Amino acid sequence: MGEKECWVLFGYLGLMTHELAEKLFIAFAGAAIALILKAMYDEVKEGLQRRAFRKAIEHNVKDVLVPKTERLIRDYEQVRKVIMSSSIEQYNAEKKKQIDQMPMFNSDLIKRLPPQEVYRCLHDKSKYGLLFEAFYSIDYHREKMPAAILDSFYKLNLEHFKLSNDREENETHIDHMFHCTYADALRENMNNQITMRVGSAAQLLDELKKLRHL
Repeated sequence: MGEKECWVLFGYLGLMTHELAEKLFIAFAGAAIALILKAMYDEVKEGLQRRAFRKAIEHNVKDVLVPKTERLIRDYEQVRKVIMSSSIEQYNAEKKKQIDQMPMFNSDLIKRLPPQEVYRCLHDKSKYGLLFEAFYSIDYHREKMPAAILDSFYKLNLEHFKLSNDREENETHIDHMFHCTYADALRENMNNQITMRVGSAAQLLDELKKLRHL
C-alpha cells in the first residue's frame, strides 16, 4: 500500500472513530438523562405519596379521632353513672343509654408504614413523638373500652352472686349488688379506674388537637 492509500485509510478510520464517539456520547447522555428523569419522577411520586399519607392522618385525627375521643370521655362518665347507681331504678335507666363501641377509634392508619417512613411524611418533624404517643394512648384505651368496663362489672357481680351464701329468696344478682359489700368495693375500684381513664382520655384529646396540622 502506498503512502497516499495509507493516509486515506487513516482518514477513514479517524472519521469512523469520530462517528462512533458521537454515537457513544449520545447513548451515554441519553441514558444519564433517562436516569435523572426517572429519579426526579420517583422523588415527585414519593413526595405526593407522603403528602397524601400526611393528609390522611390529619383527616383521621380531625374528623374521626377527636370526636371519638370526646365521645369516649362521655361514655366513661356514662358507665360511671351505671356502676355508681344507688338504686335498681337508676341502674336500669342509666344502663339503657347507648355506649358507642367505636370501631373507627383505632391506631391502624399509623401502623401502615414503618416509623421512619411516617417521620418522612411529616411536614412538622417536631410532632413525630407526640403523634406516636397519641396513637399508643389510643391502643391503651382500646384494650378496655367503656362497654368492656361495664360488662366486666356485670360479670364479676354475677360470679360473686352465684357463690354468695347471703342471697335473699327470689333475689337477682342486680338486686343483690345494692346491699353487698363486695359490690361496693368493686364499684369503688372501677370508679377509680374510670377516673384514671378519663384523665388519660382528656390528655389524649389535647394531644390530638395539636396534631390537626402535621
